[in-house]
Amino acid sequence: MMPPGRGSIEFMSATVTNIGFRTLLLNGYSWEYKELLGKPMQLISSFTNTVQNQFSDKLPKELKEGQQAVFYMQRDIFVGDNGLLVSLSPLQAWYLISSLKITAKFSTYRHTERVPKKIRKMIWQQYKHVRKG
Repeated sequence: MMPPGRGSIEFMSATVTNIGFRTLLLNGYSWEYKELLGKPMQLISSFTNTVQNQFSDKLPKELKEGQQAVFYMQRDIFVGDNGLLVSLSPLQAWYLISSLKITAKFSTYRHTERVPKKIRKMIWQQYKHVRKG
């Protein structure tokens, strides 16, 4: 996962790279979180992600050794007018941000990875900026 460059925070991206020797079939992906005292939820997935799918790699995608697939998500999903974090208290927002994960779904298994601290920190800073208003 990479932070947006040069101050642009419109999209965030996740890159899936096949570092093995076998060809993999990537069937889907999802951005996931957990609510405070709640169960895990799917924020966005390859099936519901319409705007970003215009820019993201098409699925299913065959990944040979060293090949990559890139998927995008709009920043507004967190701090836009109807963003996920807008109505949350600072504690709830912090918990949700700290629990963010990305799951890649392959034909034979699922791989889940926590969103890097640098990205979580960037989302937290955006949340604080929106809260100041």
